[in-house]
Amino acid sequence: ASQLAESCTDKIRPKVSVKGTRCSLSGLENQCNKLLDQGKSREYVCRYCLLAIGETLFKMASAALEEYPGTPVVFAGGVMSSSVIAQYVKERLPQAYFVPGRFSSDNAIGVSIMAARSFL
Repeated sequence: ASQLAESCTDKIRPKVSVKGTRCSLSGLENQCNKLLDQGKSREYVCRYCLLAIGETLFKMASAALEEYPGTPVVFAGGVMSSSVIAQYVKERLPQAYFVPGRFSSDNAIGVSIMAARSFL
């Protein structure tokens, strides 16, 4: 998805639903399907989707930093390895850190390791 999204140069302002540090992504799939139905390209829709996630992360992190100023913000996990998301968030939140993709390919791996350690 990142490669497709990178090839789109259209200016996109995604609609997001964020209240403080809480968000809802439940309508994102419907928004993307609607864009496809309207004839938008796959590249556009991929970029829209990733930017919507980026804007959501930015708003949530900003709200958290209001409550906990100066706290490092680290994003990790499969979706966080998207260069589109990382660039979008870092432009607005320079103190954000993104774990390199090779270390964040699958959240289930980290959860599995944590679960295993708690029982050992």
